[in-house]
Amino acid sequence: TTTTTTTQPTTTTTTTQPTTTTTTTQPTTTTTTTQPTTTTTTTQPTTTTTTTQPTTTTTTTQPTTTTTTTQPTTTTTTTQPTTTTTTTQPTTTTTTTQPTTTTTTTQPTTTTTTTTTTTSTTTTTPPPTTTTTANPCNPTSIMYGTGDNNNPQVDIAVTYSNYVTDANGNASITVSCTALNGYTSYMEFNGNQGGPSENQDFTQTVSVTLTCGGGSTGWYYIVTLGGTTYTRQVTSVTCQQANG
Repeated sequence: TTTTTTTQPTTTTTTTQPTTTTTTTQPTTTTTTTQPTTTTTTTQPTTTTTTTQPTTTTTTTQPTTTTTTTQPTTTTTTTQPTTTTTTTQPTTTTTTTQPTTTTTTTQPTTTTTTTTTTTSTTTTTPPPTTTTTANPCNPTSIMYGTGDNNNPQVDIAVTYSNYVTDANGNASITVSCTALNGYTSYMEFNGNQGGPSENQDFTQTVSVTLTCGGGSTGWYYIVTLGGTTYTRQVTSVTCQQANG
């Protein structure tokens, strides 16, 4: 029986969600201090002059009669009326106010304004895509021939089996092709570069082991003939059958 296991190259895509970063600025304090101000107001000197009008006062005394009777005489005394006129002189009073200076000084004032500003910055990072493709030691990195539509076929199908890997990344597979009963198989590498030494057995089934790893960049067919080791990198395998 032939078991064919085919692992497809895998692509892993990891998408991160957009991220939003919010940046908050610290509150700012603005202090405004006004300088002290001095205001000086000076009044002009004023002169007020008051003049009184002259006044005349007339006082008239009434005549009086005084009768004094002494025995045996009677004396009558009559005073003549008198008029007394008093005239006051006009007076002028001048009052001058001295100029006055008023100085007003305002105290310095300090006004503190605190402003808090919150700024939201949204940074959208494009989602990164991580693609993991098949490594060189994946069996599917080899192209395998398929059968044609002839009856009987000339080109026959090539399969692989027994894919084994170790912890160090080294791998091996068995590549085979099987002809019809009574026919022999012929295997060829890379289209026109010849085939393995197993072709010389002229068997119905040709099977070879390919290895990969150890720092290599692909699959290799390695064979030792006559004490000499031959190595060929294999990228494709085809097979034909012939009536044996």
